[in-house]
Amino acid sequence: MKKAVVLVNLLSSLIFVLFVPSSGNSNQEAKDAYDEKLTKTEILVKTEENSKLANLYIESDFQKVYYTYFPSLQNQDKNQNQEEEDDIYERSKIKTFLKKKEVKKSEFYGDLICNHFDDWNERKLFASILITESRGKAGAVSEKGATGPWQVMPFWKKVLKIPGSLHNPEVNLKYAKKVLKIHTEEANGELWGHKGGLYRYSGKSKIYAKKISKLMNEIEKV
Repeated sequence: MKKAVVLVNLLSSLIFVLFVPSSGNSNQEAKDAYDEKLTKTEILVKTEENSKLANLYIESDFQKVYYTYFPSLQNQDKNQNQEEEDDIYERSKIKTFLKKKEVKKSEFYGDLICNHFDDWNERKLFASILITESRGKAGAVSEKGATGPWQVMPFWKKVLKIPGSLHNPEVNLKYAKKVLKIHTEEANGELWGHKGGLYRYSGKSKIYAKKISKLMNEIEKV
């Protein structure tokens, strides 16, 4: 492992200068103030082997000073925080809707879907397909042989060769995702049309796409 390169002394000196009171305090009081601030400063260092840059996570008042010199990092943190808030909000909506539609293990399926998809529309889409196909019944098998939560036909196992049972929800979702993508590509990129990807996915149901669209709109209102 390569030696970590960290300017600890320089950082410590900078912290000391920033937090030493300008007047009225003895050297000991200044040192105490410095120590107090330093205890609120957490430094996480990655070695050169894993990262070319050391990551500094600064708490308390020092963070404001740090962001003054590195404003781009503040924007990155704000964007990351917003993404995390959006993710929590979307997960809550998906789980609430699945529960409302009496999907078994709604919490589990909500997380499963959101872990597989970052895009909000895709999350709504596969939650709606789950509701329509099985309401989360992992052991479901249709008269035609469609299997699992998203009702995947067994012949796809020979085509896609994804390891695992179609009764496994995570495996089933991986198949469903790829199968719908294939059908949509066959329909020249059309998902919703008369003979689009959803039409083909459903086994050529003329009303399937409308059902899915209706459910996706309902999720928005949760």
